[in-house]
Amino acid sequence: MNTKIVGSLIVVVVIAAVTYAYYIHKNASRPSGSNSISTSSQTSSNATIGTRTDLALADIVGEYIRTREDGTNSGSITITKSDSGKIHISGTAFWGTAPNFGDIDTDVRLVHNKAQYVEGEGKDICAVDFMFSKQALEATVVNYDGCDWGVNVDFSGHYSKK
Repeated sequence: MNTKIVGSLIVVVVIAAVTYAYYIHKNASRPSGSNSISTSSQTSSNATIGTRTDLALADIVGEYIRTREDGTNSGSITITKSDSGKIHISGTAFWGTAPNFGDIDTDVRLVHNKAQYVEGEGKDICAVDFMFSKQALEATVVNYDGCDWGVNVDFSGHYSKK
């Protein structure tokens, strides 16, 4: 494939990801209504939606640890219920043995076992997706441009519930 075509495809994918992160960020602060996502499953017991089963908030709240291959801690995330009806995500990720680290500390909406942290504006957006299961969470950094973390720090990965 021609390098101009590959470059153009990469630009299109990046623009789509930034646009999605911006949309999620802008809609996260909307009041409940017909155009917003319902968060009623957060406080109820397990609710089934289609073939997907949403976890109860009690199943999501807790501490999650990401370990390196040698068994040492490379990051931790704590989930609590916030007063605003959202979940509070706080965590620290490390890279290497040097003091390179980054922090997340924010309230986000939980919808169908998923949450997204978005910070920044324009092209300088930091976006991390979180997907919860019964005993774990998967974090994926969608956009690094606005992330104010140490060199090579990344929250992406599998975190096991403690």
